[in-house]
Amino acid sequence: TPDRDLLGVLDALLTSLAGAGAEVKRAPGDPTEFDPAMVVRFLTPNLVARARQMSPGKQAMLESPFRELVASSRYHPDAVDLQQLNLERSRTYERVESLLAGYDLILTPTVMTNPPLADRDEIVAVNGTEVDLSRWWSHLAIANMTGHPAISIPAGFTRIGLPVGLHAIGPWDGEQDLLTLAGAVPALEPWNEA
Repeated sequence: TPDRDLLGVLDALLTSLAGAGAEVKRAPGDPTEFDPAMVVRFLTPNLVARARQMSPGKQAMLESPFRELVASSRYHPDAVDLQQLNLERSRTYERVESLLAGYDLILTPTVMTNPPLADRDEIVAVNGTEVDLSRWWSHLAIANMTGHPAISIPAGFTRIGLPVGLHAIGPWDGEQDLLTLAGAVPALEPWNEA
């Protein structure tokens, strides 16, 4: 569940959109819930394979621990695990497609809470509960995994002055609807006047 402070900003925006004539229907719970660790497990072999094609000088510029993973001759992902990830990705795609059969767009917070503290960059707190950093950006990863068009739109600020984004996922070939939404939001909730 996203942070209550972020949800308050987005609830106000959704109310403004409804007041402007948009049909806003709330899905029960979090319809986009999935395990964001899948993204890391899915993308790591791809990134390692690409990085291994780099010159040694460029590999040296990679950040640790990724640099060590690229250099390690022990890192060879299991083909069965990769196929299992492909199947999980297909299930995620089918779930997004089924959601978009009932909704024009899927709207979520861009991130689930305020950014992590600099000295605790692997943990964030959502509504007072510490969770893995991957839960911070989990809504963004869905469109990356399924290939659906998506956009993040500035939507306002939290009580402590940090920006809040509205993340919208559209159906295939739904880019125009996303751009229309992105054009409408600043007129309803001017984010640059905070």
